[in-house]
Amino acid sequence: MSEIPRSVLDLEVIESLRMLGGEDDPELFEDLVEIFLEQTPALIARLQEAFASNDAHALERAAHSLKSSCANLGALRLSAHFKEMEFAGRNKDLERVRPLLAESAREYTEVESALKRLL
Repeated sequence: MSEIPRSVLDLEVIESLRMLGGEDDPELFEDLVEIFLEQTPALIARLQEAFASNDAHALERAAHSLKSSCANLGALRLSAHFKEMEFAGRNKDLERVRPLLAESAREYTEVESALKRLL
C-alpha cells in the first residue's frame, strides 16, 4: 500500500475498511471498491449533465452522493471537490463548478487507478 500517495487515498481509511469484514467477510473491502468503481462513473455523468443543463438541484444531489462515497473509501481530496460542488449547487453558483469538474475528473482517474491497484 505504500505506493499509493496519501494525497489520493487516506490509507488509514483503507486499512479500516479492510479490517471491517474481519474473518467473517474478508472480501468486504473488494466488494466496496468494486461497487464504488461501478457506480461512480454514472454519478459523475449525472453531475456533468446537471451542470450542462444548469440544473443546480440535480447537481447538488449528485455531488452529495459522490462526496459521501468518496469519503467512505478514503478519497478525501476528491470528496472535498464534490463537497464544494454540492455547496455551489445549493447556492445556484454553477460557474464555481466549472473548474472543479476538470479537477475532479483528473482526481477520479488517480483514485480509480489507486483502488484498482489495491484489489
